[in-house]
Amino acid sequence: TSTQLMAYYNDAGGLYVACDDPKGLPKFIDPLLEKDGVTLGLGHYPGTRGPGETNLPYHVVIGTFHGDWYAAAEIYRNWASQQPFCATKLNQRTDIPKWLADSPPAIAFPMRGQGDWDPPAAENPEYTPLTNALPYLDKLAAALESPLLPIVFNWENGGPWVQPDAYPPVGGEAAFREFMSKAKARGWHPMIYGDGLCWVTSQKNTNYDGMPYFRAHDGESAVARKWDGSFLEDVWAWRKNYVTCVGTEKGRQMILNMTRRMAELGPDVVQQFDQGPGPRACYAANHGHPPVPGPWMAEAFDGLVKADMATARSVNPTVAMSCEGAPPETQLQNFQVWDARSRTCPLYSFLYHEYANGFQGFYTNRLNDEALRASVARALVTGYIIQFTLRDKGLIEYDWDQTWTRAVPDQAGFLDWAKRGSHFRAGVARDYLVYGRMLRPWTVSGVSQRNFGWGPEPLVQSATWQAPDGGVGVVLANYGDLPESPRVELEGQGTRKFTIYLDGQKNEQEAELPRAVDIKMEPRSLCLIELK
Repeated sequence: TSTQLMAYYNDAGGLYVACDDPKGLPKFIDPLLEKDGVTLGLGHYPGTRGPGETNLPYHVVIGTFHGDWYAAAEIYRNWASQQPFCATKLNQRTDIPKWLADSPPAIAFPMRGQGDWDPPAAENPEYTPLTNALPYLDKLAAALESPLLPIVFNWENGGPWVQPDAYPPVGGEAAFREFMSKAKARGWHPMIYGDGLCWVTSQKNTNYDGMPYFRAHDGESAVARKWDGSFLEDVWAWRKNYVTCVGTEKGRQMILNMTRRMAELGPDVVQQFDQGPGPRACYAANHGHPPVPGPWMAEAFDGLVKADMATARSVNPTVAMSCEGAPPETQLQNFQVWDARSRTCPLYSFLYHEYANGFQGFYTNRLNDEALRASVARALVTGYIIQFTLRDKGLIEYDWDQTWTRAVPDQAGFLDWAKRGSHFRAGVARDYLVYGRMLRPWTVSGVSQRNFGWGPEPLVQSATWQAPDGGVGVVLANYGDLPESPRVELEGQGTRKFTIYLDGQKNEQEAELPRAVDIKMEPRSLCLIELK
């Protein structure tokens, strides 16, 4: 799991449940909300069979607290920050490329199809062969006045997400390598992805039948088994895959070979582990591990993740490794970036942003132009690199997996918003939004709200951060079409100097704290209030 924390709270108080396990051994962690309360479910997998007794090698912590989820997260963070997986902060990590701090907007586009699920997955001439994408990306780079993080989707030979029978890539390997070379020559940082533990056997969008390949390559010896001995299989509406067992050499080699071949194509980022990176349970009696879920899963996955990075860097020494969804906290130091799928509760940013950054990701409730800008504001103030998706003709789409029959967003308006957001993150707010530690938010009031389906959200998104030098910054992003006047309550004691950066203007002030400050924010504007 990404974290080993659960909490439930209301006005009367809160219940805190966590496992203080620095090795991240497998567990069942699941809350169930009921009419008369909540059940915080926690199961353990010691890796033993039959009746007997076992001692857990970690503590289960149960307690109460007062406050909201930030209060529970602070308790957990106090423990986590002392663990080996938090040994090195982002500004001290030598494995992370410097360009990530420049916050290049991530731009995803499909070489074929309009998303994951839409048949037929016809090739898109704008992006296939891959070099065809360069003119469209050039225009975006010019409009954004920034380097790019192009994310190449649906590139696999057999169809979107087909692994390991993915080569040669759509449009040919020569064009793929040429794109990577020319993109990097422009100062961009292209990225491609694999499919984690999945051995894909069927893809309806392309009529791909992977069973002959599976049989010819002894795929059976790689697949995890359910308790009854049958294959562990994921069945989607548009694809099927078996799940590889991380305890098998065949499964390991399938994943490592896929990663090596991706890295050889020349990207700056490879994303291999997806759908919430981690091992899956296997009950096989002939895989060389105990035939039940247990500690062997964490040990095998840890070795696989480290081998995966070593394999990629053996052929592409500067490549960064990413994953889909927040990394398991125990693997925090083994990923350089990650695909966030950011939502309205920035728990992972609060816990771990100062150790590794992510980019915004898909599925962020982008229903219309205002919601599209809201997704950027939400991601920006909580520390993520901005991301968006392209449709036909190099145009910005609302979100991934939405067909191209929808209306087209306001291109110029969104590009201006994305440009200023990226420059803000890489510039005046860098110490906070790239390297900072998220704090419990200082109070921001007097702001209008919208409900795009995820509940009421303020038109001015905000968060409070602490820079590595101890400075505190409140970041605000008004994504609306009308002015807003948020009131920010500055905390502290005594006379303090503070600086307001508002859309490129700098205003230095001095005041006795605590004090409320009113900020007049124009539509689609950004602000940093900094106390050193």
